[in-house]
Formats: sequence, structure tokens, C-alpha cells
Amino acid sequence: MIELEVIYEGASPAQLEEAQRAAAAVFAKADVDPYDAYAGLALLEDWDDRGFPENNGLSERESRAVDVFSEAQVVACEVLSCPDGRPAVLGFREF
Repeated sequence: MIELEVIYEGASPAQLEEAQRAAAAVFAKADVDPYDAYAGLALLEDWDDRGFPENNGLSERESRAVDVFSEAQVVACEVLSCPDGRPAVLGFREF
């Protein structure tokens, strides 16, 4: 099974858990699976690497999922009081 994880050096386990819950709430409110959003982010990076060809962009659903991923990352950073230029990372862990 896979679970959303927030990674931020120097944060306590309690802080990371609070940030994870806040980020997960963003995904739940938007009805977007975090893993699907992460996959959309990979597609965006691939599209960028190919120079943003017009006929191969993200679907509306993929684009929305990427936006939700970004919102979740911002919320996690707010919980952790991340300074500019040092954001928390959203990832996944298996258990």
C-alpha cells in the first residue's frame, strides 16, 4: 500500500504528521487522488522536456490534478513554516 508523505529536513515527526494531514485534506476536498496528481506532475515535466508541443499537453483532468498537488504542497509548507526557496516535498511511502 502507498501513503502520502511529507518530507522536510529538521521537522519533528509530529510536524510532518500535521503537514501530511493538511496536504491530504487538500486532495480529499478536491476529490483528487494524490498518486494521480503525482503522475500528472511527471507528465507535466515530460511535456516541458519536449518543449511544450501544442498537440501533446495535459488533459484538463491532469492539469487540475497538478494544480491540486501544488496547493497541497503550499499547505504543507504553511504548516511547517517553510522559508522561501526551501519547500517541503510531497512523496509516497510503501507500508
